[in-house]
Amino acid sequence: MWKRWLALALVAVAWVRAEEELRSKSKICANVFCGAGRECAVTEKGEPTCLCIEQCKPHKRPVCGSNGKTYLNHCELHRDACLTGSKIQVDYDGHCKEKKSVSPSASPVVCYQSNRDELRRRIIQWLEAEIIPDGWFS
Repeated sequence: MWKRWLALALVAVAWVRAEEELRSKSKICANVFCGAGRECAVTEKGEPTCLCIEQCKPHKRPVCGSNGKTYLNHCELHRDACLTGSKIQVDYDGHCKEKKSVSPSASPVVCYQSNRDELRRRIIQWLEAEIIPDGWFS
């Protein structure tokens, strides 16, 4: 019988300590703003620090991130940004739409130096053969 009382007393002590720890955390973190995807935690020294959220509440409201990835909700997007250390913003609500890859219809027109030299040589050759013998430039 006394074992039950001892077990019950240990559970009660653990419960009280957990309550005190929770109240202590809420007091220390009361005026700390961590930003989206982060939450305040208390260090072993009793100081507040901001950490990435361990787990978001499971509600489904999909959003499309600026990285083209669909997230279950805003929290998951900001948590991912925190964990990866990258800046990800909400592009729009809902699943990301598949982006169509746009390939150019024609390659860009480029005239290289060797092409220009060849064109110049042929024009001069044509002028010498066709125009100069007729006396245009004499």
